[in-house]
Amino acid sequence: PSTLRPHEWQVLLAIGLGSAQADPEGSQTPRGIASALALDLEDVYDALDSLRREQLASIDFRDPEVLEAEQEWSLTRKGAAAAAQIVGFAGRVIGWPPAPPSTLR
Repeated sequence: PSTLRPHEWQVLLAIGLGSAQADPEGSQTPRGIASALALDLEDVYDALDSLRREQLASIDFRDPEVLEAEQEWSLTRKGAAAAAQIVGFAGRVIGWPPAPPSTLR
């Protein structure tokens, strides 16, 4: 999904961290993501819409008492694969684990 904009990648990775229990409860909501990334809430809503259209993220839990816009999000299998791919690439770019220059594209 190379068509994602930088803040969409950031939101994707923030959801992944929340899914991995690396962040406290509520971190996977739009407000929690906006707070963690210091992004405008509207930018987070925009990113979540893009991630949903690309089938990279979906609403994880539907609480009838909470508005859809404030539900928690999770990565789809496709989203988890994309997150792992970008993290792996970033690791190679910064040199961890050390990789031969020919593998960096």
